[in-house]
Amino acid sequence: MAPSYQPQSLLAFLVDTAMFCIPGDAVEEVLPVSELVRPPNCPEMLEGLLVLGRRSHPVVNLSRLFGLAVTPVEKFTPLVVLKEQYASLALRVDHVLSIFDSTNCPITGIAETESFNGCCVGVLEHQGECLHLLAPDKLLARRESRLLSEFHQIAEHRVSQFNG
Repeated sequence: MAPSYQPQSLLAFLVDTAMFCIPGDAVEEVLPVSELVRPPNCPEMLEGLLVLGRRSHPVVNLSRLFGLAVTPVEKFTPLVVLKEQYASLALRVDHVLSIFDSTNCPITGIAETESFNGCCVGVLEHQGECLHLLAPDKLLARRESRLLSEFHQIAEHRVSQFNG
């Protein structure tokens, strides 16, 4: 099965011992973790909120989301901030490995039923390692996305009150 598209570039990262990648055009920036705001009643998969200027980004802990071992946050733990069309999520990963041109990396597609919510759309080999290609728009189930969106709207409102 072939994937529905071939991204130009991919950002590869590590979560626990698993290697993943996402399309480079979905990434706004990669930042070291900073102080996160963790409001009351914060869902467990949510590490907290990253506040950058007048915007907040819900930080999803991919270890928790995928049921992998959770590592403690360290000074340079990376956050992969996704573009606005992906709910302005920031993904907490254990280590960013590389950004690479994927045009010469054949991607083997995965059936939508083979991963939760169809979030893993393919596998590929890069530098002798197997990477799982994630679809940023399918990381969360519809209900999770809706709840996170409501939570994010409340947080954005609170941030705007502080910023005047």
